[in-house]
Amino acid sequence: MSISILQLNILKGQYLPTIIDYIQKNNFDVVTMQEVTGGGFGKISEDIFEVLKSSLAFKGNITLDIVDPTNSKNYYGTAALYSPRIDCLQENILRTTPITHIYPSEQSQWRKIKRSAIALTLKKGGVEFDVITTHGAWSNRPDDNPDKIDQAKTISAYLTSLTTPFVFTGDLNVTSDT
Repeated sequence: MSISILQLNILKGQYLPTIIDYIQKNNFDVVTMQEVTGGGFGKISEDIFEVLKSSLAFKGNITLDIVDPTNSKNYYGTAALYSPRIDCLQENILRTTPITHIYPSEQSQWRKIKRSAIALTLKKGGVEFDVITTHGAWSNRPDDNPDKIDQAKTISAYLTSLTTPFVFTGDLNVTSDT
């Protein structure tokens, strides 16, 4: 069995029509994404996760990193979409701290935002596998810092516990030597 995977940071929906067109023209089993937004956090005001799922006829799961304290339709997160020929057996959200609650006008304060990862156990053609994706903690420099180290430890502990084949993707916000 083979699996085709696309990983991308969708930049808050900035190029959403192009992204949808590219995914539709290719036969991906799984698409992992960062900067999936809804409402005031996006480049467009739509719920990008729902637009992608309905446009592509995919199923999916999302973990939210930011939610507007007055409107839960305003969000920012990381998601995984998968084709209808794949079943999701389990979802785990890997988080070191609670969801960040800030207003869309405060979203430029990236250092305050605690990131999570979404881990899915999927099944295709009778074969189970895991897909884990994250948006790495951000700082002004790509060097390690306490938030990045905490996030890495949480994800590492999860990955070493897996007994099935897995794929780990993400926008990690680190240098290759970290």
